[in-house]
Amino acid sequence: MKKMIFGFTVLALTAGFMLAACPADSANPPAYGVGDSGPAGGLIFYVADSGGGAYAYYEAAPEDCTDEDGAAWGASEPEETDGAIGTGKTNTAAMLAGNPADGTAAKLCNAYRGGGKDDWFLPSNLELKAMKENLHKKGKGGFANTGYWSSTGFRGRYANGWDFGAEGAQGYTQGRTSTLRVRAARSFN
Repeated sequence: MKKMIFGFTVLALTAGFMLAACPADSANPPAYGVGDSGPAGGLIFYVADSGGGAYAYYEAAPEDCTDEDGAAWGASEPEETDGAIGTGKTNTAAMLAGNPADGTAAKLCNAYRGGGKDDWFLPSNLELKAMKENLHKKGKGGFANTGYWSSTGFRGRYANGWDFGAEGAQGYTQGRTSTLRVRAARSFN
């Protein structure tokens, strides 16, 4: 991983996209940092500086929503969902509308009520990658060394996941009926 300094902001860059930001605004520091405990009892895995002292935080649930057997991503709808940070919640809503079956990855995350919160979702591809890079690789979060689903699907038959047991990036594509572990996320300001 390369570290680059821009002004007072240190950005962690991997494969061309930002995984964690340490905002430079010392007059309005963020309330939470990456790795801190969040308000729902999970760990903060990403902090987005929205400008003007406003921050968006992303929290990973403190445990998986599945056992070692995992869960299927789901059926062929929706055909495409986004992979960017900030899209997991919208992706999950689309997955629930297109595939409301019990026991699927989005349904499990949507039903999760950790910390008394009801706004959990299946993270997007880059949100899941940030969990791996900013928590799991640092020995935080209690993730298993196996594959996890993201909410990023494409071509109606495939979805993206990340192998938390592999060194390096190790994102991959699976058929939607394959079973992988599931970890819920939530975002808040």
